[in-house]
Amino acid sequence: MSKPTLWGIHGGKTGDADHLFLKRKHIALGWRDVGDLSRIKPDREAFKTIVAETYPDAKPGAIPNN
Repeated sequence: MSKPTLWGIHGGKTGDADHLFLKRKHIALGWRDVGDLSRIKPDREAFKTIVAETYPDAKPGAIPNN
């Protein structure tokens, strides 16, 4: 049996928009510069790679938190 993929989605920088996500039953992703996430492999390493490529000045420790 394969393990399911789980993503943590936070509503806003401090969670201030959680109520919008829960009320409307939607999520929003705000990495416009990253582009269409469906074009990358659905795993954490692929996501970290594309974020690091898109934001080359980001601190390495910040990439996993994106």
